[in-house]
Amino acid sequence: GPNEIVVRFSLYKKDSKDSKDSEGPKAKLDISIPASTSSSVRSLRQALEEPLVLWATDVGAKTSGVPPFPLEGLTWRRLRLRDGAAGKGFAILRDESKIKGPAFGDGRQVAVQVLDADEELNADDIILGIRPWRVCDGILHA
Repeated sequence: GPNEIVVRFSLYKKDSKDSKDSEGPKAKLDISIPASTSSSVRSLRQALEEPLVLWATDVGAKTSGVPPFPLEGLTWRRLRLRDGAAGKGFAILRDESKIKGPAFGDGRQVAVQVLDADEELNADDIILGIRPWRVCDGILHA
């Protein structure tokens, strides 16, 4: 209908080799979810839980037998959604944000990061990016 959109997902994985949070999505998910423009990011996270577990189980069965992330204890609260649009820097999407407007047009790319612990981000929460600074050497690490 006119108030529904389709959201596509990619998997956002932290790069364990260096201190950067990530370079972006590392695997394309074959998951698309129809959503109402009046829905919240929280409801999108909840709707994504089951299809993501099925996808990870299938990928694990086809490859090394190990899913791309641990499935034990996985709930929607361990899924962090990020804006996958070019120029957005994979900004974290807050739970109370609505899925409407040009930010969530039909087919919009959203990255999913699987966390080690539950997370819920409200409008009052602050997200800080911290980078090491070696003052003696004059180096601010990315």
